[in-house]
Amino acid sequence: MSQPGRTHCGTLSLWLARLTLSLVFLVNLQCALAFLFSPGRYVCSFEVSGVGGRMVVQGFGIFILLWIMPYPAAIYHPRRHILSFAYTLVAQAIGTFAETILLLTLPPGHPTLHGTGLRFILVDGIGLMLLLATFLLVWRTVAPRPIQHYNRQPDYP
Repeated sequence: MSQPGRTHCGTLSLWLARLTLSLVFLVNLQCALAFLFSPGRYVCSFEVSGVGGRMVVQGFGIFILLWIMPYPAAIYHPRRHILSFAYTLVAQAIGTFAETILLLTLPPGHPTLHGTGLRFILVDGIGLMLLLATFLLVWRTVAPRPIQHYNRQPDYP
């Protein structure tokens, strides 16, 4: 028996999840494309230079594209593709925590790298919190619920 408002709640959580996933996806996609097609603008942010530096930044763009591969399926239907949604959440968490570790182990004297690291942590951390909140909303509508039996007679004699 469905509860009043449950369908509305499920639909709302689905659209909130799509909005959140799309937002995080687009931010990451913009970053990946910028790194791929304009690497020279970002080499200084990573304290690299020349052809090698441009290739490193373009490699970051490729890695970000790989990172966001589960997003389209999750955006299409977060409930049906809950595993893709979970992958986005795990990837976002790994990115945020790994970037934090990198920043904490950065030796003094690298203010540009420090600033770059802080920006990545801030953007990915906000994305992580948004994804986690909407994942939990969607999970509530997907998680199996105990079957309630009313006035059912036991199966034994």
